[in-house]
Amino acid sequence: MNRFLIFGINMIDGYDHYKGTYRTSPYYVDELPEDSEANQIFLWYIGTGDELEFINDIDKAKKIVEVYKNLTPPQIFEVVRVLEVNESPPENEEFLGFDLSCGYFYSLLSWGLDIELEGEEEDRLLKQISPLMDLVKKHFKPLLNKNSLFDDSETAKFCLECLMALQDIVPGLFENEEVIFEVIGLSKVC
Repeated sequence: MNRFLIFGINMIDGYDHYKGTYRTSPYYVDELPEDSEANQIFLWYIGTGDELEFINDIDKAKKIVEVYKNLTPPQIFEVVRVLEVNESPPENEEFLGFDLSCGYFYSLLSWGLDIELEGEEEDRLLKQISPLMDLVKKHFKPLLNKNSLFDDSETAKFCLECLMALQDIVPGLFENEEVIFEVIGLSKVC
């Protein structure tokens, strides 16, 4: 199935090499009139009927990237294919890696696993899991590729299981219980 998303830069400052799902996306350009090409294509983009903003038309996705590139100053986006865990990208695409994503937006990898536990100094549960969090960082961080993603789905799945086990001990550690993270593959359309 062709499912494309459009992403720009990481939403977390200082982690520019991250190429997962927690990145900027096309936006309405307030400085331009509503009938400008950029705003018209943005309105089409958000009105595709898919709440996740998937685009199934590769030519339309490439057109969106081109329109934003021609803005002043240029806005750089790329077309990314969402892959199933067992799916390989087409030969003409660059495999980016496997992300730990929620709704194809938020990601547990966007800060490169530089996870800092925040809470009250006397928070017993945070103190209790601190060595386990250090273990997760020391084990999984070296396994991240140049895009701050995992090269194989099994490693990504194991990392997600470890992080969710920590969240079971400290509810809300990463997000509330209603937020479901999953392993997804990504490739850049060249």
